[in-house]
This record gives sequence, C-alpha cells and structure tokens, in this order.
Amino acid sequence: MGWSLKPLSSGEIKAIHEASLTLLEEVGIKIPSEKALRLLEGAGASIDPEEKVARISEGLLDEYLRKMPREFEVYYRDGSKRLRIGGDAIYFGSVGRMVRMRDPETGEIRRLTLRDVEELARLADALEHVDFFTVGEPLDVPLELRGLQLIYATLRNSVKPPIVELFTAWEVRAGFEMLSAVAGDPEELRRRPIGIYISVLNSPLYFDPKIIEALIEASKCGLPIWAESGPIAGANSPITLAGTLTLNNAEVLGALVISTLAGGDEPPPFIYGTWARSIDLRSGDISLGNPEFSLLKACTAQMARFYGLPSGGGGIITDSKTIDEQSGYEKLHTALIPALAGLNLISGMGLLAADAIASPEQLIIDDEVAALTKRILKGLEVDEERIALEEMREVRWRGDFLGRRHTLRYGREEHWVPRLSDRSRPEAWERRGAPSLNYKAGEEVRRLLREHQPKPLPGDVEEEIKRIMKSYLREA
Repeated sequence: MGWSLKPLSSGEIKAIHEASLTLLEEVGIKIPSEKALRLLEGAGASIDPEEKVARISEGLLDEYLRKMPREFEVYYRDGSKRLRIGGDAIYFGSVGRMVRMRDPETGEIRRLTLRDVEELARLADALEHVDFFTVGEPLDVPLELRGLQLIYATLRNSVKPPIVELFTAWEVRAGFEMLSAVAGDPEELRRRPIGIYISVLNSPLYFDPKIIEALIEASKCGLPIWAESGPIAGANSPITLAGTLTLNNAEVLGALVISTLAGGDEPPPFIYGTWARSIDLRSGDISLGNPEFSLLKACTAQMARFYGLPSGGGGIITDSKTIDEQSGYEKLHTALIPALAGLNLISGMGLLAADAIASPEQLIIDDEVAALTKRILKGLEVDEERIALEEMREVRWRGDFLGRRHTLRYGREEHWVPRLSDRSRPEAWERRGAPSLNYKAGEEVRRLLREHQPKPLPGDVEEEIKRIMKSYLREA
C-alpha cells in the first residue's frame, strides 16, 4: 500500500536531514570510549581527543548508508515463520526493562519475577498478532544475570524472535553464543538471525561508553541492529517536535556509522529507531500516550524511508496505569498512526504506565488492537467479483444477501471477526453476566497459560545455553 499518513513534506524531510548533518559535522557526538573513537578516526571522522567528540562528515555517512539493505529477514527459532523487516511490512511486539507487574489475579502493582517473564513469553507465543517479544527485568534474579536470563526465559517459552538488549560487551558475547546454540552455529545465526539486538542511545549527542561498546560487539557478531534514540522534548531535547526529530535523526545516523564500521566487510542490517517522547507540560513527567508521541513515530517512518532503512519505535502504548478508557484510546492511536505511516516495528504491547508496568491482560487486549490495525492496513480489493454487480442485479430490491454463496465466499475474507470485542445486543450481553473487557482478557490469560505449551528447546541446546550463562558470569 502507499502510505496514507505523511506528516512531513519532502522539503521538511530535507530540512531535517540537512540540520542533522550540521549537528554531526559541526557539533559532533561526545563518545567517552577509546574503542569507538579509534574506529571512527580510522574511517576518517574528525576526533577531538580531549573532549572525546567525534564529528562525522556527510561523505562518511553516505558511504555507510549505501551498504545498508532496505529489507532483511528474521526467523522464528523453529523455522516455522520469518519476518521480512522493511518495505511495507508492519509488525507488533514489545521490548522493555520494566520491573513492575500488574498482577492478573489481584490487580495490584508488584515487583516483576522470573515466573512473570516466562508466563508473558508463553502468552506472546500463543497470540497470533504478537510478532516479536521480550520484556521485563525480573527482580528475583541477580543483577549480573538478568539480561542473559531474560533471553533464556524468552527462548524457552516462545519461538518468536526476541529483541535482545544487553549493556556490556561480555553480555553481548554471551547472548550471541546462546542464540548461536539455538540457531546451530554462529554462521547460521548470521545467515538466518533469530533475534535482533537493540541499542538505546542517550541524548543529547552523547553515547554512553558501555552502551556503544556493546553496540560495537553486537555489530561484530552480525546480529541485526535496532538503534533507537529516545530524546525527551522539553527535557534533553528541544521542546519543538522538529527539533526533537532532528536530534533523534543525528543520533541514530551516528550509531549507524559506528555499527557499520564495527561490522567490517559484513556489516549487520540496521533498523532506524526512535523512542522520542515529550514531557507533560503540567506535571513535567514523561508521556508516551500523547498525540505527539504518535506523530514523532510517523515522522520517523518517513525519515527512515528517506534513507532507505527499515524503521522501528514505540507504539501500541499508554500512560494509563490500569486497563481503562484512557488505555483504550491511547493504545489505538499509538498503534494506528505509526502503522498508517509505515513504521515497520511497533513496540509496546502488554505495557502500562508508559513502559513501566507489564500486564498479561493488556497483552491480550493489545493483540486485538494489533489485529484491528492490521485489518485496516490490509485495505480492500476492488475487482469485478467484489464490486458484485451481478449479485445486485439478481437480488435487486429483495435484500436477501445473507444466504448468498457470494456472502459465504467473501464474508470472513472481507470482515474482521474479533476475539474479545463484544458486538452482541445489550440483552444477550446481560444474560452472559455483562462481562467487562478486562474480565474477558483475564479469562483468556488463564486459559492460555493452562492450555498453551510452547515448542521446547532441544535438551542438548538448553544445556548448552545454561553452560554459556554460567561460564560468562565469571566476567560480570
């Protein structure tokens, strides 16, 4: 489909691009990492060794942009499906480091545990419209093991691609070995990746040394890279959306150059990402459920297409702390607006309170929101059969289309049937006990956890993953 939502004109895209180049060439990015600075200096970037600032020229950026594929594929670990990242493909999922959970039985907000992470992954595995998934930082796991344990828990409980976020080079090496064990070997993992590495950058124009060295290590390993900047309008970026978008653009392009350099002769695929957001003007708190969040993601999709890159960012998200009317309309607009603009990866399923709280029921509801959005994106086909002129000639004024073969042929193909949404008459709804959406989502959580069993890892692979985790703990 041609993307119907284009907030930026071609002239505005060009203005943001040129302003971003000025930031990279004149201001530069502060990178207190000798490894990263040496890498950039060797490629011709201008380095200020005292300030630890790298300035990247337009020519250098263009050289590495030309090396990036417009599309690439990521695979389910059992080979049952592959996701084509880029082009007109839209996928929904989640990634995040929240440490709190909305308990599905009591509704209370409590700390997140490893069992919660495992159950969320099982639910994601069972839900049709969750395409990728990794969430949580279980507080009952030692800090030095949490990142690797999160990968292990996700791999054990879902065949879907995990989004891997690790904060040190040694964790990246361990995570790569774990994924290689599942894929078969490192070369097979490079050829058919079963996960994506996400690097969350700092603003403004500052790359944390540990995060950038982890990015370098991941790029050497060959994992697809999702580099995501998260400037906050009014806090660490200009209050204006154009200023925030320009800052985001410069930071992501800077990360692209580093990642491509680190990848050597076989640089990894690169996803242009954003978690750009803004402060609430009344409280000063960060907000993700506002219309500006959706607009920034729509603009990100346009900027990524300008550079010929796949795109990803936050969406299908809410500021609400519970499942209510606010979460409903915020989840819908933050899913639909980025999707209509062509953002390839939209991440935020199962999250409440921006990205602070995980909720199993919300994950069930978000699967419905994603299904609804995908149906809208599908659009409609117009041909002789679907115009149905002969049908109307035959039926004329009788109006009895319901029993027609044409209706049977095209009913489910043309019309979306929800799992949770209630379309019945009030009387029928009342006879069933007037169940709320929250109640039905909770019932579905319990049913799926009771009935759904994800495809297990082979025993020898699981033992190898445990061995890798144990061996790398010595480096923590």
